Amino acid sequence: MRESGARGHLSVRQLVDNIGPALLRLVQEGTGSGGPLTDIAIHAPGAPTQLGPGCVVLGVGVTTEAELRELTAAMRQAGAEVLAVKAPVPPLAHDKLAIIEVNRDASWMHVATTVREQLLEYARTRVRSAGSGAELFALANAVYESVGAPVTIEDRFSALVAWSEGQDRTDSERIETILGRAVHQRTLAEQRERQEFERLHASTEPVYMEATGADQLARLAIAVRAGSDVVGYIWAAVTGPLHEAATARLREFAPLVALQLVGLRTETSYARRQRGELAAAVLGGAADPVEASRLQLGSGPVCVLAAAPRLGGSPGSDALDAAGLRRFADTLEYFLAAVHPRSALVAGTGAVYVLAAWPAEHATAGESAVALARDFLARTPLAGDYVVAVGGPAESMGRIADVRA
Repeated sequence: MRESGARGHLSVRQLVDNIGPALLRLVQEGTGSGGPLTDIAIHAPGAPTQLGPGCVVLGVGVTTEAELRELTAAMRQAGAEVLAVKAPVPPLAHDKLAIIEVNRDASWMHVATTVREQLLEYARTRVRSAGSGAELFALANAVYESVGAPVTIEDRFSALVAWSEGQDRTDSERIETILGRAVHQRTLAEQRERQEFERLHASTEPVYMEATGADQLARLAIAVRAGSDVVGYIWAAVTGPLHEAATARLREFAPLVALQLVGLRTETSYARRQRGELAAAVLGGAADPVEASRLQLGSGPVCVLAAAPRLGGSPGSDALDAAGLRRFADTLEYFLAAVHPRSALVAGTGAVYVLAAWPAEHATAGESAVALARDFLARTPLAGDYVVAVGGPAESMGRIADVRA
């Protein structure tokens, strides 16, 4: 086995050897695949895919030479150099790519999950090997030591998840963020007005933000991505533009932070789907009480939140509207997992519903549900396109369908 991990990154050969021949087999080493593996990209013919250097591209549904040529051309243009396809692998003349043959009976979901787990575990090991520990706080310190500027790591809602040492050398805005465990709504509004998030989302490189006041420091920030989805941000407080080497190091840390943020989601896709189906049955009044108890919402009051696109919003195709609603639902579910885990989400056709529960002794469940909705809308850039209604509270599970109506 080639010991690429010892040289600082996970190689294709090491990935395949770690997972084993029952699932993966390396049929072509590739002459250009020496870079670190940082992410997976799932490609299906006819569907748009975000490809890039460091991606392990899963060729879902790629079975013909024509489909393979089309995919490899797109990979070459994007700088992606590792391709996984189901056996038998069609003939391929492009010797720069590393080709992984996937067991023809394997589930693509299982392959994607297994590869993702390997990438995540390697990211943890790499941070541990530097003596920094495996958590996001340790990773924040590693970034701080590498770029020479104190940093914060925020999730996609600008909620603070970790920060480095050295914050005593920052400014009042940064200290306010740390003490409040989230970016203040006033600061978020100013950032949106300055279009800082638009600049971050439009670039895969670190973006320099000028200081906004005499007592403020400038910021160097990068959007952290899992595939094409932004899952968070790294913000460094700086006295001026950093030199090119430090900026490059910040960019190199982004995939490691992405893997850690993705790893915060502990439920499997299957478990989440099961939970959603059970919540839908409760919402419709068709769930058995014993089954409903599996949602672990407790015996206290439950409010129903319903979110839908605003009437008269931007016109788009049904497919785009549905994709937007799925993105909104995913963002809301992630938020709830962090701030109000006693909840369950149902993504319906044209609307997203949330069952938000409180302890039995909670006297202001309705007001708390409204505050929860406002907090979410204040944190997501999707807020302007959606409206949220709050109903309830229902005093028992059997009354939830009435509240929804």
